[in-house]
Amino acid sequence: MRRLFVLAALLFALPAHAVTIDWVTVGDPGNLPDTRLMDDGTTGWGGVDYGFDLAAHEVTIGKWVEFLNAVAYLGDPHGLYDGASEVYRFHAEGGFRYAAAASLDRPIGVVQFWDALRFANWIHNGQPLGPPDATTTEDGAYTMTDTESMPPRNLGAVAWIPDEDEWHKAAYYDPETGGYFSWPTSSNLKPWCGESTGAENEANCDRVLDGVRPVGSYINTVGPFGAYDQGGNVFEWVESGFVRGGAALAIAWHMHASRRVSYGPSKRSPTVGLRLAGFASAIPSPSGTPPACADGLDNDGNGLTDLEEAGCVLTAPPSGPPICGLGAELALLLPPLMWLYGRRSRRG
Repeated sequence: MRRLFVLAALLFALPAHAVTIDWVTVGDPGNLPDTRLMDDGTTGWGGVDYGFDLAAHEVTIGKWVEFLNAVAYLGDPHGLYDGASEVYRFHAEGGFRYAAAASLDRPIGVVQFWDALRFANWIHNGQPLGPPDATTTEDGAYTMTDTESMPPRNLGAVAWIPDEDEWHKAAYYDPETGGYFSWPTSSNLKPWCGESTGAENEANCDRVLDGVRPVGSYINTVGPFGAYDQGGNVFEWVESGFVRGGAALAIAWHMHASRRVSYGPSKRSPTVGLRLAGFASAIPSPSGTPPACADGLDNDGNGLTDLEEAGCVLTAPPSGPPICGLGAELALLLPPLMWLYGRRSRRG
C-alpha cells in the first residue's frame, strides 16, 4: 500500500492548469452572405461585418474538466457535470473533484446549450475560481436567468458561442474568391470519412468510426480560415440554439453548407459539443486556480495521509482507489497505476 501512495503522490502533485485556447482569425469583414438555399428554406447566412477569432478546436474533455474543477467543486446547481460520460466525479469532504474518463484531447459531448453559454462566460471572465455566480458563469458574455431563456450576447463580450453567421462564414466562406464552399473542409467535394490518413478533405463522419477522435487529428484538413473539425467529430452549438457541422455518428450530409439542425437547448447528446469565438486579445488572463491537490503522504506528521485527512470518498467510477484533488490527467493514469500495484502485491 505504501508503494501505491508514493506513486499516487506523484500523480496528485500534477499542477492545475489554466485552459489555453488556440485561435484562428476570421477576417475579410463585410463579406456578402451565402445566397444558396438551406434545407430548412432559410438563406443569407455568413455575412459578418467585423473580424473576429474562432477557436481552432472544439472544447475538449480536458478543458471541461478544468472548468468543472474551477466552478463546480463546492456544488453543481446548474448540472454542468450531468450526463458527462467523458468525466468522472469524485466526492471529497466539502465538495467534488473531476477528472477525465477518456482522452483529454477528445471533444466534450453531452453539453446543453446553457452549459455552453456558461463555459463562454467563464472564459470571458478570466477563468475565475468560485461557485456559479455573476463573476464566474452567470454573467459576462451572457446574462443567465432562472427561466433558462435564450439570452442575447452582451455588448462588450470577448468570448462567446458563435452565432450562425460567424459559424457559417468560418466554415464555408472562401476569402480568396468571395464565394462559399459546400463542405467545411475548404472543398466542394464531399470529404472522405474514416480515420485520418494525413490527406486533405477528410473527416470523422458518416458513422464509419466508433466515436470521436482527438481534436486536430485530421492534420491537413482545415476550414478556409484554419479551424479544425468544423465538419464531423461532434455537432457544435451556435447562439440560435441550433447545432451545426455534423458528427462522427451522424450521416455526412449534416456537414454540408445547406444543413442546419434545430436542437432543443435542454437536450444532451454525446454527439453535441461546442467551440468558442471571441476577440482573443481582449480575453483576460486566468484569474483563478482550482483547489490545491491532496497527496498520498503524511506531510504534517500526524499519522494520517493527506488523502485520509481530506476524507476522500470515490463516487465514480464504481471501483478504484480513494482520490481527491485530482488533476484532469489522473484518470488516464489510474489503470496502469492499479495494475502495477496489483502486480507488486501478488509478488508479495
